[in-house]
Amino acid sequence: MVWNRELPGLAGRLNLAFDLRINLATGTGAGSAGDPAHPGEGFQFAIERTRRERVRDEDRFLLEGSVTDALNPALIGAPVRIAAQTQGDTTAIVIRVGDAVYRPGWW
Repeated sequence: MVWNRELPGLAGRLNLAFDLRINLATGTGAGSAGDPAHPGEGFQFAIERTRRERVRDEDRFLLEGSVTDALNPALIGAPVRIAAQTQGDTTAIVIRVGDAVYRPGWW
């Protein structure tokens, strides 16, 4: 789950839960995001490129794609960038959708 309380309006109130599936062999995949408290703000996205780096004992991933479907038509076509890094048993993640950046509050 990710959020950004500094964003203006409704975007700053969203707690987005993401579901993501990536084929690391092809670097492609798809996902969706939504907030049950704000069901009109959900969207789906495609991942077209994935880059993986090994830094010390951690894996870092940069995924890039775009919004393919959304309840808010203004989001369709917006770029999606996801940066993820493993840290022991956890994965820290930052998600950018258009100009909005979401991350867990502890990161």
